[in-house]
Amino acid sequence: MQLLDGRLKRATLIILPTLFLLSSCGGGGGSSSASLIAAAGPDITSARNATVTLDGSGSSAGALTYRWEQTKGPDVTGGAGFLSGVTPSFTTPDTVDTVSFSLTVNDGSSTSAANTVHVNVLEHSGPSFFIDSDEGSDDSGDGS
Repeated sequence: MQLLDGRLKRATLIILPTLFLLSSCGGGGGSSSASLIAAAGPDITSARNATVTLDGSGSSAGALTYRWEQTKGPDVTGGAGFLSGVTPSFTTPDTVDTVSFSLTVNDGSSTSAANTVHVNVLEHSGPSFFIDSDEGSDDSGDGS
């Protein structure tokens, strides 16, 4: 019993100063930006000249600013190159194309990593299907 009691005292003498040092330096962790998460939502399929609303509500909670930087496609930002807010809206281009946005969130002291959403602009937003002209046949109906 006396041997076990001595070991516990030595372990306590080692652990307590170590815990004090870790708490003094903030636990040894990195910056708070690792805890910020930007969630741009799933990709969107839309028709030409339609109103689309992006949704960043799945991002980290708290008082955040949202920056949706357009990274692909015809400009839909009115020349700014970006949109702001949790759920900004825009009108899709008049052409079949893909418009992409990279979302970052900022809490005033750090910025999240970017998360991207693609808006696939089709001729019509209804059901679509694609025909393989090399392998399919209109005669037999076996091409898709």
